[in-house]
Amino acid sequence: MKLLRRKRYIEELPLLVGIAIGCYWLWRLGSAWVLDGQFDGYDWPGYTQNAWMVGQGHVGATQGLRGLLHPYLMGHLGEWLGNYANAGVVIASASMTFF
Repeated sequence: MKLLRRKRYIEELPLLVGIAIGCYWLWRLGSAWVLDGQFDGYDWPGYTQNAWMVGQGHVGATQGLRGLLHPYLMGHLGEWLGNYANAGVVIASASMTFF
């Protein structure tokens, strides 16, 4: 039984090494998981405003074209981290890493 379990771990080793290398290159070349308090991209002020509104409980005042999941996560994570830019970076980095 132990031999089968050890063989299963060895078979999964290339996948785990690939995930580790991918995470390293996302960090090294893509600045993933770098919490420097800055973000850049298309319409980030609008996303940040929606996140602040949802975080403060003003769900009805958000822009209608955007969903509520991203503003909800960014608003609550931004309040917890104390910085909405870092919350956006964490959400974007997690999306790249896990998907």
